[in-house]
Amino acid sequence: MKEFTCFVTHKKFPQEEVYKGDMIRNGIMSLIEKDYPGFDHDSYISIEQLNKYRKQYLTSLIKKEDGELNDMEAQVVDAISRHDVITENIETDLADQYNIRTTYRRQHS
Repeated sequence: MKEFTCFVTHKKFPQEEVYKGDMIRNGIMSLIEKDYPGFDHDSYISIEQLNKYRKQYLTSLIKKEDGELNDMEAQVVDAISRHDVITENIETDLADQYNIRTTYRRQHS
């Protein structure tokens, strides 16, 4: 099994655990290059390190839009950066946030 060295950590990883620079979006690539000027399209980065830059990039996009990041947006950014599926019950979350009793609403609808 061929291994590739992560430019950021200098650790070796199997091919399925790294991304080559030419596969990374420009916005994320710019963030990596800012911290690691030698990183280029032929360099490799581990998925773990790439996810940190994905999170940083998504956070910066949301902050540009709203000026701040609320708790729910931060959870979404975390999930996206880890490629997790978001399975939270939104109705329950909103009910908790706004102190609404969903059972009461359902009984009296």
